[in-house]
Amino acid sequence: MVSDASATRVVSYNLLDSKQEILNVLFNEEERGLSSGMRELLAVDKILNIWTDTRAICNKHIYWCTDSTNVVSFLTKGSTKKHV
Repeated sequence: MVSDASATRVVSYNLLDSKQEILNVLFNEEERGLSSGMRELLAVDKILNIWTDTRAICNKHIYWCTDSTNVVSFLTKGSTKKHV
């Protein structure tokens, strides 16, 4: 998986299968007001939920590519911020 979040949307590429699938999901107004690091983390959550709902990633190992060091830190160390 590859994902990137902007101020208004997240774009994700699913490279798990032979065909490349692209998701383009808009953030709502509240989500747009969040920090860029939080939007990147939210992008992972949104995309995982979509792919899980479609069962496209069930029983598969996932390698997630991101340019966000915040996401890596949030997922490995957590955060003192409750909303994160």
